[in-house]
Amino acid sequence: MNLNRLRLAAPRALLLSSLFLFAGCLSLDVEQPKGINVLVIVSGQGQTIPLGSTTSNPLVVRGFDSNAVPVPNEPITWKVTQGTGTISAATTLTDETGQTSVKFTPGATTGENRVTASGSNVLVTFILTVVAG
Repeated sequence: MNLNRLRLAAPRALLLSSLFLFAGCLSLDVEQPKGINVLVIVSGQGQTIPLGSTTSNPLVVRGFDSNAVPVPNEPITWKVTQGTGTISAATTLTDETGQTSVKFTPGATTGENRVTASGSNVLVTFILTVVAG
C-alpha cells in the first residue's frame, strides 16, 4: 500500500466524519408561530342591513395554524373600525373547528361599516352596508 495515499486519506476521513457529526447537531426545523396564522372569512361579508336591525347572518371567521389545522380555543378580537354600528362581543373564542362569530347591529347612520376580526398573528375586515329601513 502506498504510504502517501494513507497519509492523505486519514485527514480526509477525519474531516468528513467531523462534518457529518456537526451536521447532525444542526436542526433544519423552523419554529412556526403558535396560534392562528391564517384567518379566513367564512360568512357575513358584504351584507346590506336596514337601520334598526341586526345582520341577517352572523360575521363568521375560521382560524388555522401554519399547517392548515383549525385552531380551537383561541381568542379573536372584534372591532368596528368604520361606521357607528356595534358588535355583540369584543372578544370570542374559536370552537373545535376553529370558527367563531359575532352579530353586527347598525348605528344611527347609513353607509359603509367595517368590522375587523383579529387573531394572534392576522386580521380580516368585513365590509357591511347600512341602508335606510
